[in-house]
Amino acid sequence: CAPALAARLRLSRVARLRLGNLMAAAPVVGADCTEATARRLIYEAGTGAFRDRVLLGWADGGADAAFGALLALADRFTPPSFPLSGADAASVGLAPGPAMGAALKTVEAWWVAEDFVPDRDALMARLRAVAKG
Repeated sequence: CAPALAARLRLSRVARLRLGNLMAAAPVVGADCTEATARRLIYEAGTGAFRDRVLLGWADGGADAAFGALLALADRFTPPSFPLSGADAASVGLAPGPAMGAALKTVEAWWVAEDFVPDRDALMARLRAVAKG
């Protein structure tokens, strides 16, 4: 387990956290990972965790140019910030609370599934639709 291995290796706090993340139930990234999926994983897990998952997949799957391309994507892709906020949700009639959070999460999940393409206007239209039920 990660804590025992980290202690035995005398890892720094940062390295212990990184090892724990690697040994968690995080998916290893395979050579068949699409760019859209890679961008989603980078957005959700962060660039460092994504790179670690690619390296684990590469170590497990042999030398494949696809892994190098995934690492290059991680170097050039900056995950965007979700452009909507609670103020936007309130502007379409949602009251602060769990329903507002759920609506924003729903719209964010759609935006990520659409590979971050929908602009703010499209996101607001989707939020209005979600708010109406």
